[in-house]
Amino acid sequence: VAPATTSSTTTSSSTTTTGLANPGNTKNCSDFSTYAEAKEWFDTYFPHYGDVAGLDGDGDEEPCESLPGGP
Repeated sequence: VAPATTSSTTTSSSTTTTGLANPGNTKNCSDFSTYAEAKEWFDTYFPHYGDVAGLDGDGDEEPCESLPGGP
């Protein structure tokens, strides 16, 4: 009897499914002039990668709240 073989395929949400490369921790709040700029960047990547840059200090999905125009 031949030994059973198994194979598995792992898929991940990479650039092939999102069209966006994971930016990683490449930004911080000082890279943005206003809250609106930070929020736009955050909203672009958050659905795909979460808060990869750590811009949301309190977990409310509002990045860099201390910038001008923040909530």
